[in-house]
Amino acid sequence: SEAEAAAAAEAAALRENPRLAFGQAFVVVGVAEIFDKTWFVALLYSLYHGPGIAFLGSFLALGTHTILAAGLGVVVSRFFAVWLLHLATAAIFFVFAGFYAYEFYQAQPGEDAIHGRSAEAREAVADEGMPGGGPGGGVAAKQRPWQ
Repeated sequence: SEAEAAAAAEAAALRENPRLAFGQAFVVVGVAEIFDKTWFVALLYSLYHGPGIAFLGSFLALGTHTILAAGLGVVVSRFFAVWLLHLATAAIFFVFAGFYAYEFYQAQPGEDAIHGRSAEAREAVADEGMPGGGPGGGVAAKQRPWQ
């Protein structure tokens, strides 16, 4: 069919040009992670542990997540037809779009979404048992080596 031919042509183009595949994956992952709660957690960890350790940990975690997701994608693609995977992907995106639309319509005028997300991240950090419940470890005047 026409769709299968187009998918095969795109797959061949990606195999011939790995930079294109890398670029597409980088953009998709980057867009997916913008303003995710983990972004705020990384910010809070950088305040407590320093920017170098927080960056390294965040970078390694995202890399591990990406490798696991890509590996799972390869395994799943061997068991299901490409059209079914495309349909499932579209359905998942529509579900997320519905969640975001609901969140948008439930938001109060003047509400700061970034402040709300950072509060959620602070709660997540506190739940993980960071000393003192968050950045600073409860000691406001503590001098850190990176300051």
